[in-house]
Amino acid sequence: MKKVYFPLIILTSAVFIYYAYELINAHLETPEIKARFLASSQVNLSVEELSPSQLEALIKIQDPNFWNHKGVEFTTPGSGWTTITQSIAKWFYFHRFKQGIRKIKQTLLARFILHYQLNKQEQLLIFINYVWFDDKVLGFRNAARHFYEKDITELTEDEFISLMAMPIAPKTYNIKTNPETNKRRSERIKKYLNGSYTPKGLFDIKYNKG
Repeated sequence: MKKVYFPLIILTSAVFIYYAYELINAHLETPEIKARFLASSQVNLSVEELSPSQLEALIKIQDPNFWNHKGVEFTTPGSGWTTITQSIAKWFYFHRFKQGIRKIKQTLLARFILHYQLNKQEQLLIFINYVWFDDKVLGFRNAARHFYEKDITELTEDEFISLMAMPIAPKTYNIKTNPETNKRRSERIKKYLNGSYTPKGLFDIKYNKG
């Protein structure tokens, strides 16, 4: 029996040491990473420039329990796997992120590092300026200019919702190259926002379960 347990103990200890090392490094590096992200010219939109309805829609679609959770969320229907905080963890700490075991590291970094080193307003500021829409198109202001040739403050409600439809799968719901799929998802989002559709569980992030 001891021969069975010993390798398991060694493996568990190695995993613990690895993640502890990664968290310590992230704790030390995050202030510099945060400063670099916030000082970049990529940050061209403030949270205050979003209208109350735009901000409400953003939170409800991207991370409905954003104001209350501590970086991760596993209970709110429609939340899915990835919070705004976890998205930022992907941008901060991974050169190329793929689902799988990296999700564990992403989750730990969001919960134990970013939750404490970035307040909610800073998280929102980074998210709205770095979220990916298309090749070389990051952030809501740039997306509004790229897809509608308008400033973000000039978008209609429908236009803003069509942008909101994209981040979950930017190529699939691309406004220019896949307008019909974008339109269908936008209609589902409207039903969710106006209360006529309630997500059926954590992973109902496409709002299309019967």
